[in-house]
Amino acid sequence: MLMVAAFGGRRFRFGTFAMVWLFAVALVIGLGLGPIISFLVATEPATITQAAGGTALIVLGMGSLGFALSKDLAKWMRPLSLLVFGAVIVSLVLVLFGSGGSPIVSLIILGLSSALILVDFNYLRKHATEDDAIWLATGIFVSIVNIFLSLLNLSRS
Repeated sequence: MLMVAAFGGRRFRFGTFAMVWLFAVALVIGLGLGPIISFLVATEPATITQAAGGTALIVLGMGSLGFALSKDLAKWMRPLSLLVFGAVIVSLVLVLFGSGGSPIVSLIILGLSSALILVDFNYLRKHATEDDAIWLATGIFVSIVNIFLSLLNLSRS
């Protein structure tokens, strides 16, 4: 669904359809993560607490820094997005072929997603209009989920 939104054009970037698509993406991600989070809450509740707290601190710090920086970071958005996509593909391949989630890949995804939060908030401050709200919210949401999952993987390693 994220790939469709990325390449689907204007229809997925603003307006009612884009908002419904964002809600659908969030629902699918939530349904996919629900059983994992439920299991971890039952077996390792401290892991969830640490990952959630770490995610909140990273988003707060990077978002604040993004707003505070006077330099325009918009040119970093596409390269960082492509690097995160590549790291997620590598992580998926590692999981599918039995070697599990690598802590190194989790650190890479964590760092790149944190940088994307910084760039998204910087873009929000410098360039954003109401037409940018949905695609920026989608990017920030996906980065937050990536940070949370990376921290979960790192705390379980």
